[in-house]
Amino acid sequence: MNIPALEIVPSTAANVKSLARLKIEQDRLVRYSSAGKVFVERWIKSQLTCSMMPLTYAQEIIPFLLWNHDNSSRKTLAHVPTEIAIGACIKGYPEHIKDEKVDERIEAYQTNTAVGAPAEGFYLPELGLYIAYEGKHRVAFMSHHNEPYFLSSVSDLNYPAADRIKIVKTEKELSGFSLAVLDGRYLQLLSEPPYCPVSLLTGYGVEEISWRELNAPTEGFVYEEIQRSGLLTARPKNISEVARSFDLQKLKEAEDKQNVIVIKSFEDKLGAWIINLLSK
Repeated sequence: MNIPALEIVPSTAANVKSLARLKIEQDRLVRYSSAGKVFVERWIKSQLTCSMMPLTYAQEIIPFLLWNHDNSSRKTLAHVPTEIAIGACIKGYPEHIKDEKVDERIEAYQTNTAVGAPAEGFYLPELGLYIAYEGKHRVAFMSHHNEPYFLSSVSDLNYPAADRIKIVKTEKELSGFSLAVLDGRYLQLLSEPPYCPVSLLTGYGVEEISWRELNAPTEGFVYEEIQRSGLLTARPKNISEVARSFDLQKLKEAEDKQNVIVIKSFEDKLGAWIINLLSK
């Protein structure tokens, strides 16, 4: 049986590999270091009882990750390059496996015949990134033993085309935030871990634009909405992309309506003042 290997995308490969290595190190921090656990929790603005799930981790870094998700996506068997895989070490680490069991475990992972649920995950062909769903621990194990591949059942997770996404450079109230906008309308905050997600997106072909190039509300109005949403201090408790997005079109309509009310109020007050002045 000729089983294909998932493709490593040259333009994003360095960033994807950095993401994968960073996840393994963060899992160690969460499991073995109380200070490290606090560091990771502050980054994701949420308390952890164990390592982050791979999908949660990826969603923190990659905007609009599940925007095109289709549950009916067909699964295929593929060899997964270990270096582009996002996993999770929840119950243990590679060094916990006894030496006499290592070769047996490697073979089981290479053939997807290990005890328990078979490996399963999502692959983003546009970015060349694999996100483990089942078989999360084998990623760190195979990486630790310098094994290049493991076998997994894979569903494609289609990511929005690069020209649909823009990284927005802000200037005033939102200065210091990294923002991404989809289709000129939907805005998401980008997390800033020690690894910067912007380079992954620009490697994919995403362009940077200024706030003034958007048909959007003022930065101040959007910043107030972001503050009210609570996303600055806590992340959504589910994987919904809607829960982490802001509709700039609706916000602009709300700001325009607010401006009309302010102008009308000013005109009413001005008219009343003039009438009062003329009546004297």
